[in-house]
Amino acid sequence: MKRNFDALVERSQRNAAARFPTWGRQLCDEGQRADMEAFFREHIGKFTGGPRILAQTSEAIRLCAAFKRSQQGSVTEFLQRY
Repeated sequence: MKRNFDALVERSQRNAAARFPTWGRQLCDEGQRADMEAFFREHIGKFTGGPRILAQTSEAIRLCAAFKRSQQGSVTEFLQRY
């Protein structure tokens, strides 16, 4: 995405790039979220709805990472029994 962002925008319909951050919704890590957010923050503002979509995606990743952190210990403990 980073390497080919401009080419992807060029080949997309008008303002379709505003939805590009949603591709990051499968991330579940604060480090990856920060990287994704930093990249898109520089590029997404010129697309209608882009900043809001970026904020929603970033929030989804934060929630996933928090859930993962809260459950990691109990899942590890459970799996070690088997």
